[in-house]
Amino acid sequence: MLRSLVGSEMCIRDSFKIPQLAHDSVYIVAVRACYGEETWGPWSEAVKSGTLNLLKLEVRNVGEDYIASEWHRAPNGFPSQGVSTGRVEETVCFECSVHDFTNVPIGEEQHADMDSILVTGMLVENKGDIFKSLKPNRRYRLAVRRWFKPSPGFAPTTSDIPAGRDNEDSPITEQERLRQTISASKGLAGVWSDAVVVLTLKEMVVLVNDITEGGITVRWERDPEAATLSSRQCVKVLSTVLSYHLRVDEMTPDGSLLEQGPNSLHVDQQFGPDGLTFKLVDLRPDTVYRVDVRCCADRVWGLWSRPTFAVTLPKLQVDISSIGEDYVGLSWGRSIRRVVAPNGTDMITGNVANVVKYELEMGGMGHHYSTEKKFKASRTTFKVKHLEPAHVYNILMRSCDDEGVWSMWSDRVVFATLKPLKLSFGQIAEQFVYVNWGRDEQTEEEYKTHSDKVRLGDTSVLSYHFCVFAMEELPSAAVVDKQFRGNVSKFRVTNLQPSTSYIAIVRSCNNDEQWGLWSEERIVMTQKVLVTDITSIGENYVSVKWRRDDESNPVSDTPSSLVARQEATSYHLCLTSESETIDKHFSADECVYTADELRMPMYAVRSLRSDTKYILSLQACYGPDEWGMWSKPITFITLNNLAVKVSSITESSAEFTWGRAQQNALYASDPNVLVWRGTITRYQLLLRKVEEMRAQEMRDAERDMGAIRPGELKQPGPLPPDDELSHTAVETDESGFAVVTTTRGEREVSDNSPPQFFFEQEMEVKLAKYVQTLSRI
Repeated sequence: MLRSLVGSEMCIRDSFKIPQLAHDSVYIVAVRACYGEETWGPWSEAVKSGTLNLLKLEVRNVGEDYIASEWHRAPNGFPSQGVSTGRVEETVCFECSVHDFTNVPIGEEQHADMDSILVTGMLVENKGDIFKSLKPNRRYRLAVRRWFKPSPGFAPTTSDIPAGRDNEDSPITEQERLRQTISASKGLAGVWSDAVVVLTLKEMVVLVNDITEGGITVRWERDPEAATLSSRQCVKVLSTVLSYHLRVDEMTPDGSLLEQGPNSLHVDQQFGPDGLTFKLVDLRPDTVYRVDVRCCADRVWGLWSRPTFAVTLPKLQVDISSIGEDYVGLSWGRSIRRVVAPNGTDMITGNVANVVKYELEMGGMGHHYSTEKKFKASRTTFKVKHLEPAHVYNILMRSCDDEGVWSMWSDRVVFATLKPLKLSFGQIAEQFVYVNWGRDEQTEEEYKTHSDKVRLGDTSVLSYHFCVFAMEELPSAAVVDKQFRGNVSKFRVTNLQPSTSYIAIVRSCNNDEQWGLWSEERIVMTQKVLVTDITSIGENYVSVKWRRDDESNPVSDTPSSLVARQEATSYHLCLTSESETIDKHFSADECVYTADELRMPMYAVRSLRSDTKYILSLQACYGPDEWGMWSKPITFITLNNLAVKVSSITESSAEFTWGRAQQNALYASDPNVLVWRGTITRYQLLLRKVEEMRAQEMRDAERDMGAIRPGELKQPGPLPPDDELSHTAVETDESGFAVVTTTRGEREVSDNSPPQFFFEQEMEVKLAKYVQTLSRI
């Protein structure tokens, strides 16, 4: 197609460059000479010539961050016959430009600020190149033009491109070299090719399908959430996926990469074009893993996807809320922690909403016990009952999802039930008993053979419940039914019956207001009431011994029994008459004991009034101010005094007669009053000078005011046969006392009291005589 001339130019040269011609067009060129003064010669023969077509830019491959393109000269669209194209200038290089038109509305491309959206402009020598460092899912506009070396005579004085360097100290770059080449050849730029609009691929993303304690299922694809850009006026490029490259790295809890080693997981694996999912197994629970992937399309690896950080599910955690003697309170769940990735986003965690049930396994350690239970997903607490005190158990837990897949078992939790409460008894008397309770100390050390870590229960007590029952009246109401605060661990039970067996039990309530087991039954028998027995009665003294009703305490065959015997530490003996009350307090060590097998304690009280009625009662003391019951009172009457008179007296001898007056008839006839009927085995006759008598009476009075020493009352021995009696000797010591001594064979009876006459001989109780035959009185 012929077109008119663009214009005419006057020149004096033999060559001329006609600018601003249209590409791929045919022009007819003619020339004429001017001879001055507007004198023109004829036009030369016209020459038909055509301009070159534009460079044609073609996109070969497209990735997330690159566009591979090539270009060539498009063929002319007009017939080449009869058209002279002339010589084509030498190509120096090509210049490519890439503009980001993502945010330029469709239809307003002509008004875009090209300088602000320029991504790259580069010089290349080849007819093709790969534009790199692009961004995924962007709309790019590509164009290319040729730099050429003009023909001689058409070269400009200066080049359109500067030849300077960006940094004189650094090695020359390819771009700098090409600029220098253009400058040296005074190169000219051709016309930009028609622009080509291309969409880069969306980036690859890793999506997590499922997360468990020991595995992660991932899949990968182009980002489905990326914005969908308009493909209008865009070149469609088909990409062929050849493979995928998956990379998995175990991370530290804070998101740092772990070094590769036997204790860390690192996966670097390639998959075919159909491999879009992969399940990672044998992972650590509650561990961070980084997963990324890239795609190889058209033999070019694309960008690595953004790292996906996933945290495997933690194992089910079994927590023990409370431990008692026979139960354990459990709760379970997963503590999913929130972890922030290095890019500031939350890491992906597993889903626990798909759990449909839980399974509990519990077994004994060191003893036979096993149980299994299943729970609905809505149940996260349970109380296991009917356990044994002071026993060790272990617990495992797991969950099952809606696809029937069981999770890993939780970490084994080992615990020991509380030791049972124990009762013990302190002071035990006829009408009261001290009861103590508590638990034996429980430590982890005693369970080291079962596990290094054993959970123990809280021994804190909110309150105690204490009960006492009488055994003989079972079933019966409790004698004691009381509750105490947790800081009370003993109690004095009073108002009990003597010689009675009681059962004591106690239980505790913990801080969760859960009552524990009743303690093992403990049986205690109160003391029998003391039974007093008078061994002898004199004019001024009484000797008493005592015992329990039955000295033997029954012992039960059951391990819960306790021999209830508590020895007294002291005694209180009370004697009451119409005119006086005598209280004697003495310790157990001050008593004398009978010589028989029973070894009953005895005690003598002196300084009593003769021919006087007394009421005697005894009580035992089992500790400070802990007095037992009074014994049954005994009423007795002391003997009447002996009377002595001189029957006859001579210069060298004196005859004495003595006897005892009758007891008070009122008391002697009373069957409730004990009158002493014992046999008198000896008499003691005391002769003293008048001047010594008063002094001795004063000494006797002082002695009688004192306490009776243990053993002061001597037990009478058997009387010797008559043939062993010999004679009575009377001697005088330095103080002037007359001493009478009766000899029976080789046996001599004497006394360490102040010098006295002694006389021993069987005689009638009502009347006795003694004749002193010596004159030394």
